Amino acid sequence: MFSDYAIGDDYAQALAEGLKAFDKPQSLILKGSNLTDRGAVPIINALKMDLLTLDLSYNPKISQSAFLQLFEAIDSQLFK
Repeated sequence: MFSDYAIGDDYAQALAEGLKAFDKPQSLILKGSNLTDRGAVPIINALKMDLLTLDLSYNPKISQSAFLQLFEAIDSQLFK
């Protein structure tokens, strides 16, 4: 959990790489982490869809486009 730590995009990209090593993470709380699309998109791409909680709130620089990418990833898993 990295809530309110303002990890920023560089650390978020490293976190995205590290997420690939986890078998089944259940939650990822990145509230207020000072993320933009540069940090959020790699995390979204690295997520496994059995994640139960993802909190990207209070990251106002994440664009609507990045959230749409997340919704599409979820949608593709729900309606296989």
